Amino acid sequence: MILSIKRLLFFEEGLGFSHAGFRMRSSHKSKTGEMFWGSDKEAHLFFPDQLNYTTVPLRPAVNTLLAGDNIFHFTGEYAIKFPYNTTTFVFNFSSGELTGDKKNQFLYQLLGFDNGWKKPVSIGQVVCSQLPLATILYFKGSRDGSNWYEARYPVEIIIAKPWWQQIWFRLLYVFLTAAVLLVIYRYYKKKKNTREINKTIEYFANSSYEHSSVEDILWDISRNCISTGI
Repeated sequence: MILSIKRLLFFEEGLGFSHAGFRMRSSHKSKTGEMFWGSDKEAHLFFPDQLNYTTVPLRPAVNTLLAGDNIFHFTGEYAIKFPYNTTTFVFNFSSGELTGDKKNQFLYQLLGFDNGWKKPVSIGQVVCSQLPLATILYFKGSRDGSNWYEARYPVEIIIAKPWWQQIWFRLLYVFLTAAVLLVIYRYYKKKKNTREINKTIEYFANSSYEHSSVEDILWDISRNCISTGI
């Protein structure tokens, strides 16, 4: 016996049916084509040809961001700046469908952090840590894995540089270094001048000018000044 299947249809919650599913062996098709399907709480009566199979585009979006003790809600395109010591970021997202995201597929990418699109580990949530100084989260969803719909707006994350990489700290470091070098230079210059003065005083103290004339004393001083370069 050869069984020929002309068309295979799926009836699920996206078409208005119960998300609880249907009971086994609880379906019936009348002569007019009307279907009777039973679930745990109710019965569904419908004509398959009258169902609306129009595919509505998904509207995926990042709804909230939890960073540390702060939570941010998104209704548009945002750029948020965080301190450098913020280590964990939790993004919550959805497809925009009221029926839920159980069968939808999602991909995300952090620009400058991920090499390509990645699949979230948890449904409706992406957890990231140690982000670069500047990154943008892109997000998209799909019903079948072939037709993808990107989020209407990305989320830009800016991480502040640590204090030792800030411009003000570098300028302060240069200023303090220059001040220390200046103090050291003045200290050694003053020490050198003091040594020269002590040397001169010692020379005159040890010189015997008792029996010398004024002219001899002046000539001796002149010779010493010339030899020492004073």
